[in-house]
Amino acid sequence: MDTSLLKTKFYVPILSTGMVTRTGLLERLQDCVSYRLILVSAPAGFGKTTLLSEWIHQIQPTIHVAWVSLDEGDNEPLRFWDYFITAINDIEPAVGETALAFLHSGQQISFESILTTLLNDLTSIPGDFVLVLDDFHFIQSPAIHKDLTYFLEHMPPGMRLIISTRADPPLPISRFRGKGTLLEIGADDLRFSREETASLFVEMGIKPLSDLVIDAMNTKAEGWVAGLKMAALSMRNKDDLDTFVSDFTGSQRFITDYLFEEVLQQQSEEVCTFLLQTSILNRLSFPLCDAVCGRDDSEGMLSRLDNSNLFIIPLDDSREWYRYHHLFRDLLQHQLMKGTKNEQIKNLHRKASRWFEDNNLLDDAINHALAAEDWERAMDLISEPEVQARTTRSQVMLNWLGQIPVEVARTRARICMNYVYVLEGAGKYDDAERWVTHLDEIAENDSYLQGCVAVARSVITYHKLDFIQAQEYAEKALSLLTIDDTQKGMASAVLAGVYLSQQRYLEAEPLEKRFYEIFRQMGYTVHAIGPLFWLGYIAFLRGNFQQAVDNFQEVIELASEFPAMGNRISNAYLMIGCAHYIWNNLGKAAYFQEKAIEVYQLSDEYGSLNFDSVYLHLAVTRMAMGEIDKAMEAMEKADQLLNSQDSIHRARNTAFHAAIALSQGDTDSASRWIDALMDLVDFIPLDAPASTMHLIDIRKGKDAARKELDDKYNFYLSQDCKAVLVGIRIRQALISDKYEETLECLSDALAMGEKEQNIRHFVVFGQALAPLLRRAISKDLEPVYTRKLLDIIVEEEHQRKTRQSEILPSISTQGILSKRETEVLRLIAEGLSNQEIADRLFITLGTAKTHARHVFDKLGVNDRRRAIAKASDLNLI
Repeated sequence: MDTSLLKTKFYVPILSTGMVTRTGLLERLQDCVSYRLILVSAPAGFGKTTLLSEWIHQIQPTIHVAWVSLDEGDNEPLRFWDYFITAINDIEPAVGETALAFLHSGQQISFESILTTLLNDLTSIPGDFVLVLDDFHFIQSPAIHKDLTYFLEHMPPGMRLIISTRADPPLPISRFRGKGTLLEIGADDLRFSREETASLFVEMGIKPLSDLVIDAMNTKAEGWVAGLKMAALSMRNKDDLDTFVSDFTGSQRFITDYLFEEVLQQQSEEVCTFLLQTSILNRLSFPLCDAVCGRDDSEGMLSRLDNSNLFIIPLDDSREWYRYHHLFRDLLQHQLMKGTKNEQIKNLHRKASRWFEDNNLLDDAINHALAAEDWERAMDLISEPEVQARTTRSQVMLNWLGQIPVEVARTRARICMNYVYVLEGAGKYDDAERWVTHLDEIAENDSYLQGCVAVARSVITYHKLDFIQAQEYAEKALSLLTIDDTQKGMASAVLAGVYLSQQRYLEAEPLEKRFYEIFRQMGYTVHAIGPLFWLGYIAFLRGNFQQAVDNFQEVIELASEFPAMGNRISNAYLMIGCAHYIWNNLGKAAYFQEKAIEVYQLSDEYGSLNFDSVYLHLAVTRMAMGEIDKAMEAMEKADQLLNSQDSIHRARNTAFHAAIALSQGDTDSASRWIDALMDLVDFIPLDAPASTMHLIDIRKGKDAARKELDDKYNFYLSQDCKAVLVGIRIRQALISDKYEETLECLSDALAMGEKEQNIRHFVVFGQALAPLLRRAISKDLEPVYTRKLLDIIVEEEHQRKTRQSEILPSISTQGILSKRETEVLRLIAEGLSNQEIADRLFITLGTAKTHARHVFDKLGVNDRRRAIAKASDLNLI
């Protein structure tokens, strides 16, 4: 369990003596298995917690139960879900571990993704189980309400969620009510009946009362349990009950103004003082109370209060921790503020803060320091490394900082820097910049602080995509920072990121190495994973495929300790798959690409712009293996994930479609894909298939293509990117009409490719490259390697023609329709619109349009009428 979480909040409250059993309500709760959400909603003092506690003690251990007592500190998504998931983890230790790891990873992962992981885990819990969220009215965050709604809508069948609250939460209550999945227990249900009121007075030690008195008390209190209990405490020593009943009103104002004082007046001065002083605490233990009250007998005091039923609730079986009834605590605090000087109250908070700090409960220590307005102490505690590591970019940090007067916060560079990063993390760059400007003013004679300011500005400008400014600030930071610490590591990371965006790999590599080494040496493994991945990527571009694979394997090993790094793990698997594809180990390539998909589906980026590329690479691998149907399935997945608004991803998708068509010998479809790609030529990414790029060269014309290829060759030669240079040299050889130039380019490509046994970068050009390879063999250019390449090209061409000859005559020679495309074609023939096709096949409108376009391309037509006619001629429909 996270040590920053208070264990007692997971305890089901202990049943107190003098309790009245609510038989009817308990019977209703027994039927909870028929519902998914149980809502117990009523104002303070109606016995919500007591009812649920009694029911849970009845059903355990038959049904597993988890409990969380919420408070105002939990109104922050990270904190709330930390308690939520940890509570469930206590039921079944293996459940929720991955979700908790996601939560604590420090990565920007949506809570919906974390909850998806948790929901999948929950299905492994055998039998029924219940989670109770007590005092949910403290949760006001719209983000929490939104994510909890998602959780409720996807809860597994065996789970029940109980929410106890003073007001109905902003959840889709009406929807759950309409579905019949909601059990509601409200204030009217919780009001005491006449019989229950009579039982309460007996249990509270009140001498026998007439039915008339009981009826009057219950009517005036309107069945409000807290009012009746406080009245009973006052009645113990009353001789004239008729007068008391006559004067009694059951309103909360009456309780505040009259009965509360009556309860306190019945206590000794010592007890009253103890109650008031300890009312500043959310939770009570005898060492904590001793520290706050300056006494050494709090254990006995808490025990006496417990035995006298004075609105104190034990939180554990050993009775080490307690809390006051919420309403009682509210009234105590009100009385404390009325009768105690402000400085004395602050002093109580200071004592509490010191005790919590000594016991390593730093969040509570900070909260009490802030309540004491001890700003220096609060800032010292916030600056603790353990607190910084957990809260730097969190809403908790923002809440803390918001309580400190700005003029005080501005005196501490560390606190100012916290403001910078919490605002930057929230995307409030202008607000963050104002704090950076202040830091600039106080850093005049402090070179280290100047370096930190430059780092902060580099991070802000980098996230604003102002790479020129980001580079300037990062370079300035590195010139000022002489110590290898996190600040220097962050500056290195920003500058490396800028260089990578500019494809300046030689300059990025040493920075990534420094970034990696600093964070590994400091023990920040999670932050070292990113630079290690980029070092592998640079090695891959240089043609050092084995070194790249080794780096990516290490990424997977390190990141496996941090499940939230699923995107990094997935990308590492993809790149290992790409290396095996280049080596022509197609079975292994497909295996690692499938692993990339498997991991990606659990990561935050599932369904993101990056995910379509995994399927595109898998499709090319499956096509090379001759698995046409699987290749088409992968392309269909890529199309479904494609964001048509993103030019780079549209260009990549189109380039891979052209390569797939070309590998089938479908030159007409490939040509049409190239037509579409010409409008996106400036956005084609580095991983676009080289065979497609050769068709682009042809389309541009020899002179224009030769000049562009020469420029690219010189640039990537300067960056030592041999994996890229191989493809460029082959394209130069194919486009050249000069014999010596062709051989020179091909010789360079073969020399670079042979060293790392680069196979697929040659083979993808197919028959277009075969004559040049034969010429190279005749010139004794890498003859063994070159012969191997030529043999693979010849064999794959033979397999392609064999497959084509086996295709049924009813299939168009212009392209093979996938199963889904065949379905779409038949629905087109039925006259369905694209929207109707989408509804029939349960796909999006965009996906339906994509399938229709593919059908038209493969049939060589431009509209529905011609598609139907052509399909009919070919016996497709």
